[in-house]
Amino acid sequence: CGLANEELAEKERRRMKDCFERYRRKRALRRILKGRHHEADWENTTGSDNTDTEGS
Repeated sequence: CGLANEELAEKERRRMKDCFERYRRKRALRRILKGRHHEADWENTTGSDNTDTEGS
């Protein structure tokens, strides 16, 4: 009986994790869509190394 209970808990945990992952992905997507103009600035900051080497 205890084994079945453990299995159920594991299944529940996996379901919760899956739901959480989907929730996070949806939030991230919404943030990107909402702040589309911020994306350019973020890309510039991430590629600052390349631009610095190009400038010098």
